[in-house]
Amino acid sequence: MSSHLSDSTIAVIAWTNGSSDRIGALQWFEMLGEVTIHPVSLGLGEKRHRRGRPRLASRQEADSILNTYATLSERYLTRMTIQQGIATGLL
Repeated sequence: MSSHLSDSTIAVIAWTNGSSDRIGALQWFEMLGEVTIHPVSLGLGEKRHRRGRPRLASRQEADSILNTYATLSERYLTRMTIQQGIATGLL
């Protein structure tokens, strides 16, 4: 069972030129290479002893979470590709 209340993600950021240390507020955007998004579920609907423990989402949950993120990201001109339960976003 997947609910938007129990869906989340972990983002991993790749920089094109080193790291984001000591850069101005506008410069970070120019250095951003890509963002990899890993969907996470808190298990709403699971047995009591499994609920609330963050874990990588199942393939079905991952597809639902990532498709929602992709749809919400379109208005910001962000392209996302979804492969094997992981999304990669290019800005």
